[in-house]
Amino acid sequence: MEKNIDLSSVEFKFDTNLQRKMMMHKNPAKNKGQVIGVPPELVKSFTVKARQNGNWETIAEVTGNRTRLVKVNFNTIKTTAIRVTFKDTYGDPNIKLFEVRCY
Repeated sequence: MEKNIDLSSVEFKFDTNLQRKMMMHKNPAKNKGQVIGVPPELVKSFTVKARQNGNWETIAEVTGNRTRLVKVNFNTIKTTAIRVTFKDTYGDPNIKLFEVRCY
């Protein structure tokens, strides 16, 4: 039998392609081809669910994310598992998740 734990926060670390070479130039022609703005790899929206009494309950929905580190806080619940459903990025077809922490 699975043991319930208290959970009140889930943290995610997403890909923002920190390896991308970026150069700032006064001449706009030299900036051609560089990504300006939100990295296309960044996860834009996702849902977090927790298993409570055998059922999956939505505990958070994130839309319009613009940060690499996302902290999702909620009232303390008792759960045996979490499930994350990633919906989309800012353009990249692949979603990369580097870290998940549950508190």
